[in-house]
Amino acid sequence: MVRKANLPADKIRYFYRPLEAPPTQEDGEDKVCPLCGGTGYRGRTGVFELLVITDRIRDMIRDNPNLNAIKQEAVKGGMKYLQEDGLREVMEGETSIQELLRVCK
Repeated sequence: MVRKANLPADKIRYFYRPLEAPPTQEDGEDKVCPLCGGTGYRGRTGVFELLVITDRIRDMIRDNPNLNAIKQEAVKGGMKYLQEDGLREVMEGETSIQELLRVCK
């Protein structure tokens, strides 16, 4: 997935991984974090894919609406796909691969 997004795997220091099993108290009950409710997440963050319509893209849409050509032009202009933006969040430790895959189905 990292290679497909053209992200440098050697520069990734860590991936966020949620706890596989919640810690337990002495009586065997699960400890639940009061801030995240046991999810491992706190707050919300957005993952976005935004296509800015430049003059060049507007002309392409009007003259020859070839989706692949428009995508290529958008990427040249700096557009990031949803999964690429999500992978950035994973690399920054903000979310997990599992959450990214759930959102990007």
